[in-house]
Amino acid sequence: EGFSLLQFLPVHETVGDHSPYNAISSRALSPAFLSLTVDDVPGLSQEMVTTAAPESWLEKLREGVVRHNSVLPLKIHVLLAAHHAFRAGEASAEALEEFARFQKDNESWLPAYTLFRILIREYEGNPNWAEWRPEHHSVNGAEAWLARHPERAGLEQARDGFAFIQWVAWRQWRAVRAHADARGIHLMGEMASGVGRCSVDVGGHAELLDL
Repeated sequence: EGFSLLQFLPVHETVGDHSPYNAISSRALSPAFLSLTVDDVPGLSQEMVTTAAPESWLEKLREGVVRHNSVLPLKIHVLLAAHHAFRAGEASAEALEEFARFQKDNESWLPAYTLFRILIREYEGNPNWAEWRPEHHSVNGAEAWLARHPERAGLEQARDGFAFIQWVAWRQWRAVRAHADARGIHLMGEMASGVGRCSVDVGGHAELLDL
């Protein structure tokens, strides 16, 4: 009570190096801030949260500074579990329609981002695309790789899961903005003035840039 300004850092998603100036996308929101409650995440159950994060572990995570390297993977794990349930029939027709509309409205960046995101998993958390195989240095090359991959179905499911996480983030930030506006609170997010070298923005369009 009494606050008039709330600042978040970093707003954009980071991997490994959590500097806001090394975000992996200029558009994708960080899952670190997301609320993992049944009301806030479609498809989520309390059992998923309890299984992934027993209370004894949560008590440790709540001590001291934020343990980014533990909290972020944990939240992604829970959110992807919720996505699986969401796609398995736990979602309402309205929610499915809203998710599809979100994907359509953000098709200028979301497909390249989700492709980049599963490639980061392919390289065990390394977002430095310059160290990846040559066919992964462009969106077209990576799409061709995915099309012929023997585990394509699973990778596509993970890709849809990362789109789902961005949809959940968009919904939650929209709700936070409405809540803040209603109470006269200004939100300030730390956004980089440029794009990170190890980002989808650079990796997906390296031919346009002087690296």
